[in-house]
Amino acid sequence: MSDLNQKAKLILEGIIEARSFQNVENLARFLHGSKSKKIIQHQLNLSASYGRLLSEDISYKETLNLIQQLIKADLIYENHFSNLTVLSVSKTGLDFLYGLKPYIKIKEGSEEKVKKDSNLMLELRNYRTFKAKELDRPTYMIFDNKVLSQLDSIRPKTKEAFLKINGIGPSKWEAFGQDILDMIIREGTYAGAGLDTGV
Repeated sequence: MSDLNQKAKLILEGIIEARSFQNVENLARFLHGSKSKKIIQHQLNLSASYGRLLSEDISYKETLNLIQQLIKADLIYENHFSNLTVLSVSKTGLDFLYGLKPYIKIKEGSEEKVKKDSNLMLELRNYRTFKAKELDRPTYMIFDNKVLSQLDSIRPKTKEAFLKINGIGPSKWEAFGQDILDMIIREGTYAGAGLDTGV
């Protein structure tokens, strides 16, 4: 296993153990032993995972990049509740952590810039969180991050275009399709976007 894979496991263990990370930055601070008010206030400094990456050869920026890669690879998923984001380990992440999926591809370095989410992506994430709570399912079972990225970049405006998205089938259309199309059309109207409706 690569050194970065081992560090990825330490990150996942930290999320599971502390159970209260509101965003990527807070998780990275915790793993690097920050003495911030929030960490001390929530007694996260007493956790076995606190400061775990201090002894590893990885900078704070590289840790941020690694966490973002784990989110993109669907090992970590983000639950969005209005202004609050909570990080959780997905089933894929648990499989990796416990050796059922022994290796993941991770890029060296911290040069990758994290793209700021569009308004549509924020709305899609909030919708996914709401539906997950309503149906009592993990968010990735509603839509995983790859599907959300495709919806954001392709922005289908018809049922046919929606069903062409990889990872979406008729049951997803029945459950969520019209809501998502309405969201995309509404966002296009606000932004004045002349986006192609076909795929």
